[in-house]
Amino acid sequence: IHLNSPTEFIEALTKVLPEFDQISYVRTYSTSSAVYDIETNECLRPAEGFHIYMVIADGSDLEAFGARLNKRLWLMGLGHIKLSKSLAMLKRTLVDVAVFSPERLIFEAGAVLADGLEQRLPKPEFVSKQMDMLDTKKLKALIPTEEQQLLHKERLAKTSDKLILEINALKKDLILDLVHTKRAHGVVLTARQAEKIVDAKANYQLTYDDVVVFESGAEVTVAELLFNPEPYDKQ
Repeated sequence: IHLNSPTEFIEALTKVLPEFDQISYVRTYSTSSAVYDIETNECLRPAEGFHIYMVIADGSDLEAFGARLNKRLWLMGLGHIKLSKSLAMLKRTLVDVAVFSPERLIFEAGAVLADGLEQRLPKPEFVSKQMDMLDTKKLKALIPTEEQQLLHKERLAKTSDKLILEINALKKDLILDLVHTKRAHGVVLTARQAEKIVDAKANYQLTYDDVVVFESGAEVTVAELLFNPEPYDKQ
């Protein structure tokens, strides 16, 4: 699903809640956009990406609203499955559900660029509409029959021919990369053994050789963590 403008984005959202089209909003540009080569004046990254900000009537409903919106977008056919680098199937929609966490602060700033590059971000834009605030509670939770329809749509997405082809291609590459990486470190690993490791990671299972990175920046293998867990307690 690719939307080229805030207008297209809001038009899509109105499929689940018509009031979206009546709310004033602020549009900012993606941090990584509008990047130019100073010497040639060539635009390397156009100002295409965008973030939309709206005021909501009740902030305490933000997180629950995000969950309801995510489900309703899926139900309307505006959801998809994204494969992670480890083959995990990630459910995605038009919106990032992480931004609905009430404790999050979102910083909008320019990019840190290498020498010879310049960013020319357009100024944020305010778009005035009929209403200043969105009443999120107008978006109702799914009823049981809709929940069943949602599960059916998700199952179809996870078993689509296109996704299966993507999984098989990525899995083949991951197996080859793992075999070659182990061989470079003097470890002989068969393709079957590598496949088991790849499958385990796709199901969120770690191996002893996997590295865990803590918020402090400390890196430790799963084996080391299990052998000596005390230094990492509560990290």
